[in-house]
Amino acid sequence: MKRNRPSRRGRVVHDGVQAFLQAHRATIARELPGARVTVREGPASAFPQARDHARTMYDTRHPKVLVIEVAPRMMRSSRARIAGVLMHELGHAWWIVRGVDDHTERDADTAARRMFRASIRYDRGLVQTTGPGRSPRPRELPQ
Repeated sequence: MKRNRPSRRGRVVHDGVQAFLQAHRATIARELPGARVTVREGPASAFPQARDHARTMYDTRHPKVLVIEVAPRMMRSSRARIAGVLMHELGHAWWIVRGVDDHTERDADTAARRMFRASIRYDRGLVQTTGPGRSPRPRELPQ
């Protein structure tokens, strides 16, 4: 999670991301009241590690205006990975719109599980997924 202003660049993301957002539009609106969430592709340089797939950014002056930037590698990801990553990032958003900046990665997973009534698992690449994987968040990852 970053607490800075998102850059203005970024492309519209692929169909799997759009399909997830469309399918969960009502849940997102209910769980993030008054928030405006935009998802866009960010620059590859912002995601240097192989497991870096997304980040949530906001301006502290406008915490209900959030941008989820996804890595270009998300364009090649499975729908299960896309769903897991977006659910996790929306878990961060859940805390942010409630004024809680100081939350953990596990807190984001917990909020996502509550929002979507689905568990986030971690695949072999240690990336969030709704497919097969480990749960809860593996200890070797930042908590």
